[in-house]
This record gives sequence, C-alpha cells and structure tokens, in this order.
Amino acid sequence: MILSSFKISDDSILPIINHLIPLNQLTQINFLSTCDLLNGLLKLLCFTSNLNSLTFNSLLMGECTVKLLPQNEKFQYIASANKIKNLHILHKCSLANLQLLANLFSKVEYLKIEIIEEQITDIIRFLLIKPNHILQNLFLLCISQSSIKYLEHFNNLIRSECLLNDYFIKYVNDDLYLWW
Repeated sequence: MILSSFKISDDSILPIINHLIPLNQLTQINFLSTCDLLNGLLKLLCFTSNLNSLTFNSLLMGECTVKLLPQNEKFQYIASANKIKNLHILHKCSLANLQLLANLFSKVEYLKIEIIEEQITDIIRFLLIKPNHILQNLFLLCISQSSIKYLEHFNNLIRSECLLNDYFIKYVNDDLYLWW
C-alpha cells in the first residue's frame, strides 16, 4: 500500500479504510509524504498487525515526541506487537530519532537510513555496539546518500572499537552497505 497525502487526524477514518482494505493483511506500507509519528503512524500500526516492511520519506518528530512518546501506552503496545523487519527512512535521521524508532521497531533486520553527517559516528556506535538489546536482530544496514569516504571511516571505527567480528562492507551507487 502506498500512501501519499494520508492524514489520520480523525479516529473514524481507520475503521472505514479497514472495511475497504483489510489493514491486517497488509505486509508493506510506503509513505510518500510526511508522516506524523504520534498522530498518524501509531494509529495506523494498531490496525496493521502483519506489516513487515515500512518506508517513509519524512517523519514528524518534535523534541517533545522523542521524550514523551516511549511512555505512551499505544507506543508500548506497538513496540511489543509489531513485526516490522524492513525499515526504510528516506530522510536525514538524528541519533535521538533513530533511538526512538529502534525502540518502536526492535525486530528490524534490515535498516536503510540517511544519516546526519555530524552524528554518523555516534549512530554507527549505537547500531553496532554489543550487546545491543534494542536492535538484536539487525544484520544489514544501508546508509543511503553516503559518501565513499565513510567506507574507510566505518572500517576503522569497527576495527578500533571491536564493534563487529565478521562483517562485509560495500559502497554501491551512493549507498554504503554493512552486513554482519
């Protein structure tokens, strides 16, 4: 399912959509426009129990959202119940936002993100440090719109801090892939 200008501000719209398209049968959703995490995505995820792939171009997360959301009951329910294994964040993601998303989608195996350059080392540390009790299933990372200079930077960081023992890193078409 591809959603472009989809707003979930009214709670009555989801049951109507669910009646037309059984949301619990969806396995993939792509948001083409900005998605509001608190008011949109969380409401939708309550209805999509079999979703395993989620992509969004932009996600609204204010500082209040990042701090308060993990205490939200709906957030905690979705964090424990969702089955999302593939997560694509097609906008620059800060460490704080990534930590929040990691808590929400802890079963992720493949993560594709664009990273804020100033936080790249901290983000890689967060994703790879062991034991990582949050993203313990993650084994494939793609950093999109990356520079080739990060290939050596990541290699040096991983080796110097012993973040991974066995891994493969490759740069393809402006994307940096890391498997372990």
